[in-house]
Amino acid sequence: MNQPLTKHPSTARLAAPSMAALARHPLALTQDQLLTRAQLVALGCADSTTSHRCRPGGPWQRVLPRVHVLHSGTPTPRQRMRAALLYAGECALLTGLAALSLHNFRAAPRPERLRHIDVLVPYEGVGARGTSFVRVHRTRRMPENFPVAGLGVAEIARAVADAVPGLTCERDVTALLAEAVQRGFCTPEALLAELGASHRRYAPYVARATAHLAGGRALTVGGGRPRADPRLLSPGTPLEPEPPRPADRHVPGPPGRVLAGGGPGPGGRLP
Repeated sequence: MNQPLTKHPSTARLAAPSMAALARHPLALTQDQLLTRAQLVALGCADSTTSHRCRPGGPWQRVLPRVHVLHSGTPTPRQRMRAALLYAGECALLTGLAALSLHNFRAAPRPERLRHIDVLVPYEGVGARGTSFVRVHRTRRMPENFPVAGLGVAEIARAVADAVPGLTCERDVTALLAEAVQRGFCTPEALLAELGASHRRYAPYVARATAHLAGGRALTVGGGRPRADPRLLSPGTPLEPEPPRPADRHVPGPPGRVLAGGGPGPGGRLP
């Protein structure tokens, strides 16, 4: 009796894993139901299957180039941050306001209100470019990773320094610097070191806010203007208003370094 023909195992086409199986996969669970194209292919999901599942009205969606979420609903703020890291590469770290929002900074927007997510990637090599809600910054000074709830995050002094150029008024800069120091996230010296290492040209209002740190004083915001807050250095000392200062386009930095005032550096690259 003739036996039915069967395909050789090397030529048989394997069925794509079910959506339920992929959603339960440890990698998908670790990455908040997000998988890259390369990861999907490695798990047996062909590009054609992924494209079909990401069709308009389909069960999946593409969040960023080569990054897919395994459901059709609106991605959560955490999924947007995870997607930004997956898109930018395995060495990427969240920085700026996105990183600070994970630390519940009052001076930073809540995660759901972030318009952009800033990520740092190593300067060397060919990396991802900014797209959609992700801004990619290549840097020669890649900071250490301080994970927050499983997300790669730059140290706070670096995140604050990267957030400052995007702020548009002295009050916002003052509030951010003040919170970082007053809540014990980092020292004034660490902030000055990061601001000086960036070699950016800062706006005059950044220079004025940073001058308080260089003078050894923490900052607070009250009465619509920044004030010196000596309580961090001498607990119990009452607040006294800071006397008016002339505009200064040079921000004192760490010993031997001066931060120049002005606009941000060209190209959006961070040293």
